[in-house]
Amino acid sequence: MARPHEPERRLTGLVERRQVTALAYDLVGSTPLAERLDPEELREILQAFHQVCTAAVEEYGGRVNLYAGDGGMAFFGYPITYENGAERAIRAGLAITARCGELSPTIKGAGVKLHVRVGIATGRVVAGELSGDGHGRREVVGIAPHLASRLQAAAAPNTVLVAESTRSLVGTLFRFGPGRALALAGFSQPQQAFAALRERRQKSRFEGARSGTDTPLLSRDAEVSLILDRWDSARHGRGQAVVVTGEAGLGKSRLAASVRASLADEATYAWVFQCSPLHMATPLYPVAALLERVLLMRPDKYPSIPEARLNRLLAEAVPPYPEAAPYFANLLPHVPSSHEAPPPSTPEQLKEDTFSALLEFTARLSARGPMLIIVEDAQWIDPTSLELLRRLMDRLAELPVLMIVTTRSGPFLRDVDPEAITRIELAPLSEAAAAMLVGHMAGPVDLPREQVRHIVDRAEGNPFFLEELTRTVLASATADSPDQRSEWAVEIPRTLSDMLTARLDQSGRGKQVAQIASAIGRSFSLILLQKAADLDAATLGKEVRRLITQGLLTFDAHLPQPVFAFRHALLQVCAYDSMLKARRQAVHQRIAEVLEADFQDSSEAASEILARHLAEAGLPREAIAKLRIAGQNAALRPANVEAVHLLQRALALCAELAPGPQRDETELDIRLALGPLLITTAGPGAPEVQDNYQGAVSLCEGMSPDSRHFTAHWGWWRTAPDFTIMRQRADRLSHVALSISDPHLKLQAHHCQWATLFMLGEQKHCCEHIREGLDLYDAAEHGTDAILYGGHDPKVCALGEKALSLWIQGFPSRAAAVIKSCARHAAQLDHLASRSHFEEAEINLLHYFGDVERVADRARRMNRLARGLGFRDVEAKAEIFGGWAMAFAGNPAGGSDLIEHGLATQRMIGTQEDFPAYLEMLADVHGLAGEHARGLDVIDEAVAIAEETGLQYWSAELHRRRGELLLALGRTADALAAFDKALAVASAQSAHSLFLRAATSKTALLAQSGERSAGSTLLKGAIGSLPEAAATQDRNRATRVLDRLR
Repeated sequence: MARPHEPERRLTGLVERRQVTALAYDLVGSTPLAERLDPEELREILQAFHQVCTAAVEEYGGRVNLYAGDGGMAFFGYPITYENGAERAIRAGLAITARCGELSPTIKGAGVKLHVRVGIATGRVVAGELSGDGHGRREVVGIAPHLASRLQAAAAPNTVLVAESTRSLVGTLFRFGPGRALALAGFSQPQQAFAALRERRQKSRFEGARSGTDTPLLSRDAEVSLILDRWDSARHGRGQAVVVTGEAGLGKSRLAASVRASLADEATYAWVFQCSPLHMATPLYPVAALLERVLLMRPDKYPSIPEARLNRLLAEAVPPYPEAAPYFANLLPHVPSSHEAPPPSTPEQLKEDTFSALLEFTARLSARGPMLIIVEDAQWIDPTSLELLRRLMDRLAELPVLMIVTTRSGPFLRDVDPEAITRIELAPLSEAAAAMLVGHMAGPVDLPREQVRHIVDRAEGNPFFLEELTRTVLASATADSPDQRSEWAVEIPRTLSDMLTARLDQSGRGKQVAQIASAIGRSFSLILLQKAADLDAATLGKEVRRLITQGLLTFDAHLPQPVFAFRHALLQVCAYDSMLKARRQAVHQRIAEVLEADFQDSSEAASEILARHLAEAGLPREAIAKLRIAGQNAALRPANVEAVHLLQRALALCAELAPGPQRDETELDIRLALGPLLITTAGPGAPEVQDNYQGAVSLCEGMSPDSRHFTAHWGWWRTAPDFTIMRQRADRLSHVALSISDPHLKLQAHHCQWATLFMLGEQKHCCEHIREGLDLYDAAEHGTDAILYGGHDPKVCALGEKALSLWIQGFPSRAAAVIKSCARHAAQLDHLASRSHFEEAEINLLHYFGDVERVADRARRMNRLARGLGFRDVEAKAEIFGGWAMAFAGNPAGGSDLIEHGLATQRMIGTQEDFPAYLEMLADVHGLAGEHARGLDVIDEAVAIAEETGLQYWSAELHRRRGELLLALGRTADALAAFDKALAVASAQSAHSLFLRAATSKTALLAQSGERSAGSTLLKGAIGSLPEAAATQDRNRATRVLDRLR
């Protein structure tokens, strides 16, 4: 294995992929200013301008990355990401436009009025020290900076123009002007843009950030019931505090909103105090924000606090509380007020007086009626508000107030008396509830079950993640073709990217460790991570402990070697996606090297795991070799579904090999190993089976014939569209086997011949090829052919086919003896697919004998076997035979439904063999239920398929069944013609057992018509021509009919 360059081996990770929101700003009219002003004056203006812009950007967590004369470029999400980068960027943009008119008096004195344009866009970028010169200059490359620059150039003065990529991330937190499609330089398509006007005033971030979300609150009935129980106590004067905790997205705010809605008619007041990550250092911000929302409503309409509105609010208290007005007005210092200021005092005394005013007002207001107080996102609460919250909790017991506090998991208020707080820790949704939520989100779109499963697995019960992943899938389904929708790999939604990246960024150097761990997988051992990261134990231990403390990793210490895991699957994906592709390759190659060198005896170094790392390292040939080994091992277990998956991965990797004979040889080998497994798991008529063998035959056309040539054409024979063509291909295979002179291939050529001839109704020739094939069979040599040819042992197939053929030819006793030999041989083999093949042959023979009880028993056994192995074809057959037995055991309706379900599965997977015979079983059940017209429709379909495909071995019975149904419908002449057709076909095929059935049916009809002599002659001849005198159901029935004629 080639080793990576040393710089890559160190896995330093200075350059990353991440989502950023770019903000471009520019001073309008700087050139005219340069003409008017002295260069020093212009320098002062530009310096002040940049200081204002930089301060606004940094206030909201961004960083100016580039200054260019009269403008600049800032980024939110690099080098540090916050959860709400798009929101922060828009706030910064609005602040820039607002503050440009507030520059120093010197500038204003120069008669200069500044105007600014701002453009904002969000997208995936590559960010870091891109130059590689070691000077540490950070650069950002991607579409977002370009789009932000173009939008800034297109914006009107004092306007913030926002791309759709950013607007879609902020819900309804802001008001925007109407969208415009802008033709921008360098962009092939018009770009949708919106002018950001101002922030919306809303009760909570939840309502703003996720506006339009109407998904139901699922699996939270117990939590709602508990909170409503606490409300019942609170409204009777025994105040309660409920703290709802849980990880981001688990539905804390949705739960609080649901409770608020349910109490709309009971709570006299319902106030929401919204904490903010942008104001964690602003004292009493949640209180001030609530007052601003209640008092101002429209700041553009009310530039100052309406005195009447504040007085009216204070008058609602019982008794009224006008003394609080100065303190309330003081909480909004940026808004002019006509109220008197609070009395002069020290800051500490002012805080105490303000607390007293707020607490007293709350008590007096609750005297008017029970009150609901919700404190949202308390993980972002400022220290002063937290102190106020604690004091309010101390007074709750005497007030009719229910307080609900939502916060992320952590030690929030852990020092408070447990008796004073009801704690609710939200758990993830169950899989059933998660799937229900996805279905609700999808609405009329019918997502495939596997895709729903993928979304549920990725989201791990987090409702917000479920919603956003589903939206991403639905958007992809709208934009892409149906074929593209079958790719179920879900990228991290843009709405989650900042949240997840922010958590990783907070870990500092631990992020690089997390990136390497993410390449190993969701879970990993510490020793493998240490070797892959090439770090000493102390350094790695420190970083891993930090990742655990910050909630990024978990570990199971109960195992001999502790296993670490990412707390959430999307955290792993986020860490992995943040690496550049080149670095990912280096990391995967390093992991593969470590696994092969130091973990050879560990499950961590299994072939399929090594193959994944080699493939991701850009080493497809080495990966293919490992996948082939893994696939072969899986097939031997047997684990056929897993083997198919592994070999299909190997086949897909062939496209990454250089074109040429070596690639063709590799692809052919994989297709030949894959083919029989696909036949077993999907059925020979499935499209993927036919595509696989057609591809193999196409590859053979450019090669010299050898044993693989035979194998490829064997698969081509197996998937022929009809049995006439299959006969031609079987003959071609026989010639190939003779030309190669290989006993193995000769046996398989006979295998193809007997299988084809049986279907064509040529039973004597069928048995001849069985005899010649068994003469060549050696269990020690040919047992392994089970994997390569047909997925089953050729002797099991020969004996099973021989038993069925002998019964058709009129040798029921010999058939029963041969099927017993087949059972003994199959039992000696350690191969479940061969066992399944025997089960199919046996249940068919039992159906021929009409043994309802044993057919039912074998159907149940087949069903268990098929489900355990993932054999859809065999499972469908078990349903068909089980349905027939159910009907004749007394439940025709249930039996009919079961058969039809099995037939539907057969149609879906494209399996055509035996289909007319199965349809005849369904028609038989319809006849039993008195549904003769439906049965006739079914049998007509069976006859048509038999004629189209050349499947003739059961044709005599199809025509006989058709005659029975016609007779039941009173169409005697047509019935007689159908019986004659059955007799003719059976006679031509020397199918004595089927001839006896047809003769019995015709004789019964002739007896009804008064032609007893003709009927008696026909039936005596049929009985007399039987090569065996075994007392079967058919012979006994014929004898009874004959006795009635005497």
